[in-house]
Amino acid sequence: MKQYQIYVFTKSECGPCDRLKAHISSIPEDRQTAFRVIDRSTSSPLFDQFDVNLHPTMVVSHVDLTCELFEGDEYCTQSESIVEKVEGANNIIASLDATISAYTYADAE
Repeated sequence: MKQYQIYVFTKSECGPCDRLKAHISSIPEDRQTAFRVIDRSTSSPLFDQFDVNLHPTMVVSHVDLTCELFEGDEYCTQSESIVEKVEGANNIIASLDATISAYTYADAE
């Protein structure tokens, strides 16, 4: 299981989002699999979960798995907490490569 998830939140008709998407398309495909681009039109609950109001926004979350033993059975729940949040196309573009490298390296351990 991946310990970290990188999300990039965008919306249509957003100039900075379009600039970020153009940058993302220039990243080698094998590195693009390290993150998920989520458009506002998908009505993803992640926008509310991570309190995303500005576009574009990049969120890195740590995935926690909590397990409990109840009457001999193990029940596990998964939750995500924000590790890093970056807003604005210029800021995301400046940090995206380093973020991908840092968190995919952390997942490999």
